[in-house]
Amino acid sequence: MATEAFKKLIRRYVNGTYTETVDDWVILEDITVVWYSWTKAGWHAVVSVSQVDGKLYQVSHNTKSHKTRIDTYTLIDDFVVMDREGMYG
Repeated sequence: MATEAFKKLIRRYVNGTYTETVDDWVILEDITVVWYSWTKAGWHAVVSVSQVDGKLYQVSHNTKSHKTRIDTYTLIDDFVVMDREGMYG
């Protein structure tokens, strides 16, 4: 799977899940592949959608079983840790 395939899969998932809460349908330009990698088992990617509610999607495709899993994550908390002088280098 290439990044364009991840984007199409997430577009189909989001448009099918959030049709009542999103003003407009999600289009490919609203979707960003933040990270992707090939592993022994297949492809993995983290995908964000700018138009929805700040969720991140992890897409995992297993090339042996031909199954793709989509996991959804929501930001729960965001905090800042101040760097003390010399603490990290």
